[in-house]
Amino acid sequence: MSGLFSVFGSLGIVLGMFPVLIILSFFCPLLIKGAVKIGKAKGSYADSFKAWNYSTLPALVISLIPVAGYLAWIYSIVLTVFGVRTLHKTSTELAVWAVLAPFFIIIFIPVVFLIFIIIMFVRYGSIF
Repeated sequence: MSGLFSVFGSLGIVLGMFPVLIILSFFCPLLIKGAVKIGKAKGSYADSFKAWNYSTLPALVISLIPVAGYLAWIYSIVLTVFGVRTLHKTSTELAVWAVLAPFFIIIFIPVVFLIFIIIMFVRYGSIF
């Protein structure tokens, strides 16, 4: 029974991540476009959308394999940098910063929220 639960438990996690992946497929290109626009490069949101979604597809498929998934994400980040550099006609340095911006923001916001929760809990003994 536990083997059956682990199969359906994993399926539940995958299906639960589907809406998150849909949201990120639109949000991350928006952040990339913003970073590219700050760097005064050419290109549109559609270019950022194409670069992000076409290059992250291999990582989403290969990440079903445990160890290969990490390498696939690194490969996808490199592909995204090349895509942003080519489609936005910009330098490699700006493309690297533009591609890493979503990762920093996606990690930074939850960390700040967690620190806020911890401070509230320590200071007042409860969050509410």
